[in-house]
Amino acid sequence: MLDITADIKTLVIDVGNTAVKLAVFQGKNMLSMSRHTHDDFIDTAREYVAHGCRAAILSTTANLPATLERELDNLGIPLLRLDSDTPLPIHNMYNPHDRLGPDRIAAVVGAYSLHGGALVIDAGTCITYDYIDRHRMYHGGAISPGRAMRLKALHAFTDKLPLVEAQTAQSFLGTGTRSCIEAGVIYGIVHEMEGFIRQYRRGWASVLLTGGDAELFGAMLDTRDKEREERRERMREWDEEGELDAGATVVPHLVLIGLNQILRFNLTYARDKEEYKEWKRI
Repeated sequence: MLDITADIKTLVIDVGNTAVKLAVFQGKNMLSMSRHTHDDFIDTAREYVAHGCRAAILSTTANLPATLERELDNLGIPLLRLDSDTPLPIHNMYNPHDRLGPDRIAAVVGAYSLHGGALVIDAGTCITYDYIDRHRMYHGGAISPGRAMRLKALHAFTDKLPLVEAQTAQSFLGTGTRSCIEAGVIYGIVHEMEGFIRQYRRGWASVLLTGGDAELFGAMLDTRDKEREERRERMREWDEEGELDAGATVVPHLVLIGLNQILRFNLTYARDKEEYKEWKRI
């Protein structure tokens, strides 16, 4: 079947609570990505349309003002708004569908397009674990507090622990209150991730790491894998977990990749669905 979306340029608009990401794709390839405030992204979006984008997708976790909604509607190209009723190129088993955040569903769609079955770890405000199998079935996953949330909670829910803004930990062994907090939070997350990764890897899932803390924890997971490999070489035997390492591939723009895949799917889906007539002129 001819892929009608192979050569056209598409625009991805990802509106978060504090910032907006815009990305231009041609087929599956990202050509550019930029970050904006809620106040200034619409002008850049218009520029992208003027330079050849022919369809767009909007994902938002924020309530946009009516004036901005009108400006989006007037971009001059078909705009797909991602919601719980949007057709997807995967099977969504989450219950109920409308309680699943758009970033999570976009991330698993992106992961499947890159690697097939995968565990997606999004290390942001919260840390989310989402599993999609090789049959395109998205099963759900887990949600836990992110790095900053854990640090703030230790301070907020105790009388004497200080607020520590730890970006990393020098060692898993703390020698004072601050370094103990750093070790507990940072290495606690690393061990949590390793546990989930080993659990899901038994289902032969690839592991993709995204989100604001992806680089930090991706590097720590890789370092620990190298240490395990060196230990195996010295001892000439596998570690207690067998051959299941806990490394992960960092994909910084996984959500944007997934949003583009959802748009591409809907552009193709439009050919045979009466309710998508407006897309047929693409």
